[in-house]
Amino acid sequence: MNKKHTNFSVLLLLIFLLILSFGGFGYYIYQSKLNDKNREIMLNEVKNSVIDRNYKKAYSVAKLLQDKYPQNEDIAMLTNTLAEIANSSPFESKDLQRDSANQILDKIKGQDNTKTNVNENFDIAFNNRYIKDSTITENYSDRNDDVGIEDEDISEFKKSKIPEKIKPNTNPKEEDQIIQSPNPKLSVNDQKNLFNLEKLKKNLSGKSNSENILNDSQKIENDKQNTNLSKEKNSENILKTPDNSKYSNNNNTTSLKKISSNSQKESELSPPSQTIIGKIYRPYSYLIKKELYEILDDINTGRVTLGKNRLKELIKKGLSNKFQKVNELIENSKNKEASNLLLTLIKKDIEPNLINIPKDPYKKEIFQLDKEDKKPQYLEDLKSKVHSIKPIDLENTKSRQQAIKDLNEFLKNNPNDAQASKTLAQANKIQHLEDLKSKVHSIKPIDLENTKSRQQAIKDLNEFLKNNPNDAQASKTLAQAYENNGDLLKAENAYEKIIKLTNTQEDHYKLGIIRFKLKKYEHSIESFDQTIKLDPKHKKALHNKGIALMMLNKNKKAIESFEKAIQIDKNYGTAYYQKGIAEEKNGDMQQAFASFKNAYNLDKNPNYALKAGIVSNNLGNFKQSEEYLNFFNANAKKPNEIAIYNLSIAKFENNKLEESLETINKAIDLNPEKSEYLYLKASINLKKENYQNAISLYSLVIEKNPENTSAYINLAKAYEKSGNKSQAISTLEKIINKNNKLALNNLGILYKKEKNYQKAIEIFEKAIINSDIEAKYNLATTLIEINDNTRAKDLLREYTKLKPNNPEALHALGIIEYNENNNDQTLRELIKKFPNYKKNENIKKIIGI
Repeated sequence: MNKKHTNFSVLLLLIFLLILSFGGFGYYIYQSKLNDKNREIMLNEVKNSVIDRNYKKAYSVAKLLQDKYPQNEDIAMLTNTLAEIANSSPFESKDLQRDSANQILDKIKGQDNTKTNVNENFDIAFNNRYIKDSTITENYSDRNDDVGIEDEDISEFKKSKIPEKIKPNTNPKEEDQIIQSPNPKLSVNDQKNLFNLEKLKKNLSGKSNSENILNDSQKIENDKQNTNLSKEKNSENILKTPDNSKYSNNNNTTSLKKISSNSQKESELSPPSQTIIGKIYRPYSYLIKKELYEILDDINTGRVTLGKNRLKELIKKGLSNKFQKVNELIENSKNKEASNLLLTLIKKDIEPNLINIPKDPYKKEIFQLDKEDKKPQYLEDLKSKVHSIKPIDLENTKSRQQAIKDLNEFLKNNPNDAQASKTLAQANKIQHLEDLKSKVHSIKPIDLENTKSRQQAIKDLNEFLKNNPNDAQASKTLAQAYENNGDLLKAENAYEKIIKLTNTQEDHYKLGIIRFKLKKYEHSIESFDQTIKLDPKHKKALHNKGIALMMLNKNKKAIESFEKAIQIDKNYGTAYYQKGIAEEKNGDMQQAFASFKNAYNLDKNPNYALKAGIVSNNLGNFKQSEEYLNFFNANAKKPNEIAIYNLSIAKFENNKLEESLETINKAIDLNPEKSEYLYLKASINLKKENYQNAISLYSLVIEKNPENTSAYINLAKAYEKSGNKSQAISTLEKIINKNNKLALNNLGILYKKEKNYQKAIEIFEKAIINSDIEAKYNLATTLIEINDNTRAKDLLREYTKLKPNNPEALHALGIIEYNENNNDQTLRELIKKFPNYKKNENIKKIIGI
């Protein structure tokens, strides 16, 4: 049973593989036919363009074919020939080259005598359309009813696509009738190329006459007669005209397919009429150049033996031996390389060394004739060209610029052409937008620094963004321009649009900075949070979030944000510095000093040293403060009065009075009106016992700032030290209502020294109401002076409980207790607790130790 099941599975697999192989084969055939049809379409487009004399378009399509079929030598030769036609000078035989291109086209398309009459009619119809100048030009690529690749043969001739003037029911001119009624004796290819041959004969005979190549006037007359005769005779007689005898046997205007099939051997071809007689000398005549281009056509169109022999004859007559290399390549069957080499030699050796004839009557006559003949056709071609411009042609820069050039030229002669005007307006608009895009994308940061260029940039950017609102680069440039211009609200609005386009961490971060500058601290924190969400290790966003939190007085959260930034980067000096500021605001001076110290040690930034020095002063660490502040002042770009002031304080506290005085004088020089600087200078003089200077300076401070209580207290001290106690009391009485503890204590002490005990007691009691502990001790000692020991004893007991380390208070309490009941316990505790107390010896004598 299992075996049968296995066999059945294998059978199904084989059937599946068979179906798959048939499907793949069918798909291969389909693709092959599709490629053939596409190639046929492109070849027809090339032929159509050659007939239209639009050689550049024909070359472009042929180049696409060459890119698609790089191994096809026929297509390569076709491309080279069309390139020559497109770039050749007015003297070169464009008709000869065009017919060569037609032959190569026919060879590639595989046309021969077995082609159907339908295809013959198709090609003849193409030729017929261009016989009458009045016939409307129809480009194959522009047909409105062309909806893509059809099921039937693409080369099928449809009567619906024949221009109106050549439909079968019309009466064509005599020329048309001749071509439409071919001699049945001629081959199909002969019939198809009658028009090309007749034009070729006329052009070649005309140029030969203008160059005076044919000296026989009788021959010229025969040419004229034969030309007239060609209009009356059938196509067979046309092929036998004496002027084209060199082509009648050669039949180089017939399809190349016929040549390649060896229906007529090269050895049977008649060589062209010899126009070069005698030796060849430099500078070269035009005849040599013309002969070489004909040889190039021979090689490109398959008549390599003929071309080789003609080139050999020229070399014998004196042409450079460089051209022998061409024949060697032909002998090695390298026809393509030979063609390329010959073209290169013509361009490099022949054309630069041609005879320069500035005044050539024949040339002038030819130009006049060409201009007269070609101007109407040129205008028709230009009209067809501009009317066939599609929107896609305006998207490419090169084709758009060419379109603008053609449209401007066309509208000079046709200013009322609405379609062309509309197309030109559209092209100019697109070109303007492209120019504007290039302009705004090339704006550099330096352009936004100058006011004039910045204003122009803002104008251009706004215009560009109206049509391109999603261009993030232009939007960012505009936002930066607004920021530089001080328009922060517009910058914020621009970045709000940008983050909708990009949603990147950096754009959220930039929006946060703009909002911070606008003092929208809550919104800036939201932007920084979004940045951190997209990039949790964005240390700058964490740092700036901390600053925004500080601005909202959320110092603890700010400290947390700075600590996260420091965790990401242990060497982030700025984060340490800002953390120190937040800690200082939060009242944690020790931690703030540690943060400032870390920041300074990492970066040696003078500003970090300044903050560390100031906090050190507040902590009473004046030695470290002096070090940090000295570093700052030594490295500051300009004197900083705050740093100088704090350095003077540090030196003052370190008892460097002369240095402190010298330093504070520098601060006063910078800002003479600053009362704090004058106060410090007065204090230095007071400590130096320069009392008169101190009194003068403190008085000046009070004059500038009457609310400075400390200045009154120190002024009173200066008066006291100078012996003027009454003036000291008078000074302190001025601030008695301020209830300053130190001022009240000092005033009470002064009254006590003046033995005004009642006034002193009154002052001390007022100080005690204001919770001054020292006032209790001072009041107790005053009460002892008036023998109120009971009250004094109670006050001293309260005081020693609060401040047990004051030996003076214990001494006073012990004396009262000993005098009242001989209780020496407090005095003994004093001696034991403070063995170095200066009055211990006297106490020992009293208690008998």
